[in-house]
Amino acid sequence: MPGTYQAEFHHTKGKEELSLTRTLPDGTHDTSPVNWDEIHQLEDQTWDFKWNKSPALSRQIGKQLFTLLNGDRQTLLRALKEAEDYGEPFQLIVKAEGPASNLPFELLYHTDFLVPSQIPLIRRVSDRGIKRQPEPENRPLKILFMACSPWDTPPVLEFEKEEDTLFEVTKDLPVDIDVEDTGSLEGLGEWLDTNEYDIVNITGHADIDKEGTPIFWMEDDEGFAMPVKPAQLWKKLRLNLPGLVFLSGCRTGEAPEHVAALSFAHHLVSGHVSTVLGWGPIVSQPTPFRNFAIHSFNLFQHCFYIVICPSSNSIIPFFFLIFPHTSPIRFIGNRR
Repeated sequence: MPGTYQAEFHHTKGKEELSLTRTLPDGTHDTSPVNWDEIHQLEDQTWDFKWNKSPALSRQIGKQLFTLLNGDRQTLLRALKEAEDYGEPFQLIVKAEGPASNLPFELLYHTDFLVPSQIPLIRRVSDRGIKRQPEPENRPLKILFMACSPWDTPPVLEFEKEEDTLFEVTKDLPVDIDVEDTGSLEGLGEWLDTNEYDIVNITGHADIDKEGTPIFWMEDDEGFAMPVKPAQLWKKLRLNLPGLVFLSGCRTGEAPEHVAALSFAHHLVSGHVSTVLGWGPIVSQPTPFRNFAIHSFNLFQHCFYIVICPSSNSIIPFFFLIFPHTSPIRFIGNRR
């Protein structure tokens, strides 16, 4: 079991008050207030997107986030050093509320970017299933790949490249892959009605509407755009709940700027999907899926703890791993 450092932000509703409780691997706690203005400044920098193309600005934001999680007592730094001294694995779990929920902790920087090379980062949204300890199964990993590219929703995606990448990086691994080729909600339901999957990978365009509702653009019977809300997707997924859902679409991990609003990924976890992966802001580079696939499936091969991580030194848009509890994820698909 890896050493776990937890950072939990507490937002006092109706007030501009934020605190942070840090829990060290030995179970000790440290709680301190968080500067509200500092959080908003970090939030403004995040949504400015200049860091997206600037390694220097990415490092700057990463250093500020590390200082925030580390605190005056240097708790994160001490926990990292202890794990290194003992040669033990280490993971960071963040549970954020209020303005801290959209901060890019995936950019954490201390002498180098820490995620994923030194720290697997998990974003926790509830304690459901915290006592469950599933055992890995000795069988191939089962994946359903689905691409949604409506004719009237530009740009038309080159989803064949993602499909090819998936087959390329798993060609030497014990993985069985099915492809859903209609891009429709009904097509997804037909596959899930008769098959069980460890991972369901849905790629396409996604957004947040003016009312703050997250949507994923799937296809209707004629290939035109059909907005799908979290509740609609959940009804299909519950036919045979997968261990992990990867929403490879812009803003699926982003919480809307509305009171008590949740991201698409968060909605699905609330509906009891074990683990959901979603992108944060708009994806502007073509490489994220390839890097995600290479990193993650190399780990699946060895049954290590799963690391969901940004790529290219975190200079591309980050994505969020939405996870309901603090236990480390083992071989996905055994959490049912």
